[in-house]
Amino acid sequence: MLSVPILRCVLDLALPSVLALSGLSQPAPPAGAGELPPAYAALLAGEISAPADEDWGARLAADLDREDWAWEYALTDLDGDGAPELFLRLADTPAISRIFHEAEGAVQCWYWQDHEMNYVVEPLTDGKILVMYDYGGVLSHSVYTMDETGRGEQPLESWAHRYSSEPPGTPLSWSYNGREVDAQTYTDLFIQNLQPRRTVVWSPISSCD
Repeated sequence: MLSVPILRCVLDLALPSVLALSGLSQPAPPAGAGELPPAYAALLAGEISAPADEDWGARLAADLDREDWAWEYALTDLDGDGAPELFLRLADTPAISRIFHEAEGAVQCWYWQDHEMNYVVEPLTDGKILVMYDYGGVLSHSVYTMDETGRGEQPLESWAHRYSSEPPGTPLSWSYNGREVDAQTYTDLFIQNLQPRRTVVWSPISSCD
């Protein structure tokens, strides 16, 4: 019986061989690559004049100034307008994350997460958002689109795995898009449909100093 950390490790280690056997290739260029737009570069340099909302701008500047926090960023177009959004997270604590959108030189904050450590949001290479939620014995992965206001739409795909932290004797279960599947089908769908889209390029904040 695989625990959640072991299952995640197995999926990560299996990905390269699965891609080689299946003929799947990495997207090119990968999401996250590219030069920082000036407004985002100013934001990461601590210039508070860039954000449209000075309150979260000041909070972000304080966070970026903390020596014990190592931030990293990725660029990806989440709303389909052809311009990238800035995704920011703590390198060793990805649940602490932010998403920023630039419009006419001003930066807006679309998402800010500091507290709920069992709720992780990350960008995918195809411009979608992955939401991972670990609660009550169920580990779920849901893929969302994001509209032009920064709001997440209903999930397009979802994986859910009930694992062994449930009361003794509770049977394990796996589902894909609300349909119950067996463990092998779940793992195959997860590796083939989701894992290749998680190869986003992350860069340390120090690289833009």
